[in-house]
Amino acid sequence: MFLGASMIEQGLWDAWFPTVRAVNRGIGGETTADIRRRLASSIASPVAVFLLAGTNDLTRGVPQVQTVEEVRRIVDTIIQRAPGCTVYLQSVTPRGLRYRDELVRLNGELRSLAEARAPRVKYVDLWPVLADREGALISEFTHDSVHLNGSGYAAWTSAIRPLVEAFAPSVPSPATEINRPPATPKADAKQRSTNAPA
Repeated sequence: MFLGASMIEQGLWDAWFPTVRAVNRGIGGETTADIRRRLASSIASPVAVFLLAGTNDLTRGVPQVQTVEEVRRIVDTIIQRAPGCTVYLQSVTPRGLRYRDELVRLNGELRSLAEARAPRVKYVDLWPVLADREGALISEFTHDSVHLNGSGYAAWTSAIRPLVEAFAPSVPSPATEINRPPATPKADAKQRSTNAPA
């Protein structure tokens, strides 16, 4: 499950990760408090939740300590409602330079939150693939210094692909097919009859 605000909502997660059953639970414009309040209707029994939340708090002037507390409550609620689920707490993505220092501090707090709840919660740092050398969102990845375009989403999905695809159902190996008992002649005849054109 992908949970968050517009960055999640605008993602084509089921198309980008066709080997898993990806569920999009993003709603544009939501703060961390908004996301927390709808968890009862968002969470069923996911095996993994990829959470991205906090950038709208920054825009609206929510104190950082409150944002971190809301994320903590989100994470703890997911763990409680979905035993066995792994929460991937993703770093809040870079924006324009004016937000860099605040985001660095916020992401440091989110990393600490995840580490305190390991191994159920794992921190995923998206900055290596999305930030330029100065700590702003790479200009080629955005049209407004906040939201991602296709190239930005491609960089993001490449970073998390191994994590997501680890939850893909296993497929029979060639050895399994080779060791399958041969069908009886009667079964073969029935199969040919079933597949015959009408």
